[in-house]
Amino acid sequence: MLSGFRSGYSCETALLKVTDDILSAVDSHKFTVLILLDFSKAFDTLNHDLFVSMLYSIGFAEHSIRLVSNYLNDRSQVVAVDGNCSDTAYLQCGVPQGSILGPIFFSIYTANIIKKLKFCKYHLYADDTQLYYSFDKSDIAKANKEMNEDLNNFISYAAQ
Repeated sequence: MLSGFRSGYSCETALLKVTDDILSAVDSHKFTVLILLDFSKAFDTLNHDLFVSMLYSIGFAEHSIRLVSNYLNDRSQVVAVDGNCSDTAYLQCGVPQGSILGPIFFSIYTANIIKKLKFCKYHLYADDTQLYYSFDKSDIAKANKEMNEDLNNFISYAAQ
């Protein structure tokens, strides 16, 4: 479930969902492992080429994709301090900070990550992710294997 950047959802929604799932597992005499992940510099890491490919794969119209591509490509930045400016840096990834489209693009970009998870339950809130897995005490080896597989898949996807 994705809560961040959606009307009617909040960090409380995320907390309630994850807490409810964990308490249900406790009621069933299961253990739960919770892994908390944060995309550092989330909006700076969005891979433009991968994002455009995603838009194609989910059926965006060609003219819409061209518009998004033009919006993201050929961006640059300069840092000014006390009247001194840095060299121009050309941006190959990321979305403009504070833009209206940034959170929408990031939500689309991260929505595919859940397809990489086979075993863990999850909750995404903005750039924070909770992966959790409930298991019987007798299944600890299986739980460890499956959680690590999902975590490795998540990390591989996020590193693209």
